[in-house]
Amino acid sequence: MTLLDVQNLTVDFHTVDGVVRAVRNTSFSVAAGQTLGVVGESGSGKSVTVQSLLGLARGATVTGTAKFNGADLLTMKPDDLRRIRGAEIGMVFQDPLQAFNPVFTVGFQTGEVFKYHTKLSAAEIRQNTLDLFARVGLDDPMRVFKSYPHQL
Repeated sequence: MTLLDVQNLTVDFHTVDGVVRAVRNTSFSVAAGQTLGVVGESGSGKSVTVQSLLGLARGATVTGTAKFNGADLLTMKPDDLRRIRGAEIGMVFQDPLQAFNPVFTVGFQTGEVFKYHTKLSAAEIRQNTLDLFARVGLDDPMRVFKSYPHQL
């Protein structure tokens, strides 16, 4: 069963120097349980491709279709997209320095996923975050939870 089906994805950015065609007619599909690796030279559009699917390519004109569980991510209302982003589909950003805000602890920022996608209490969010850190093999989950990104 196809989980994600992207067809003819095109992403353009309009600049003072003209249109930058960041992604041109890209198509791919991913079945449930399958992993897709996207490789290419720097500046080839890998990150912009995924960001556009999640509504994170600010200022871009995005065309084509991107069906996730049958619903088109590209035409989805922002509130509907926000509900599934992080809960059902997400992105691991390349640059770890951009992945976390330097003024908040790693535990606080990781816990935001639970805050926005579950109805857990603050104590349950904290415990789930600590459990998550332990499951991925981080030494001393409490130290990681209390640390700022630059401290790790």
